[in-house]
Amino acid sequence: MRLLLLISRTAGIVAAVLAVVAAVAAAAAVPSTPTEALVSELWRCVGLITWAALFVLLAARPQLLALWVIALSSKIALVVVGLAIGLGTPGAGDLVLWDGILSLVLAVGSVACIRVRTLERPATSAQPPMRE
Repeated sequence: MRLLLLISRTAGIVAAVLAVVAAVAAAAAVPSTPTEALVSELWRCVGLITWAALFVLLAARPQLLALWVIALSSKIALVVVGLAIGLGTPGAGDLVLWDGILSLVLAVGSVACIRVRTLERPATSAQPPMRE
């Protein structure tokens, strides 16, 4: 079970690092962002920092299955949207690539979390209760 917790924690850390790197890159682009796109870029930066914090939470508390599922669902949805709008659309290729990688990392963490939770459940006896 310790190995599974380590896998979940590592997945959370990897996801957090990816989000921090993306946030730093996005923040570096803000000064040169045209005024009409400034709000959406700032929103993106705050969102990336928020995700980084949530991924740190997953690394610290790897048994939060609901958070794994929410994060994974969000990232898979972005991959699907990127594919649906077409890879020729500006930014769609990056969306599919990076959120696809993140989806794989989160899937590994989710499966490890599910396995840990399964192992933690008390085993039920296959035998019927004894009568007095």
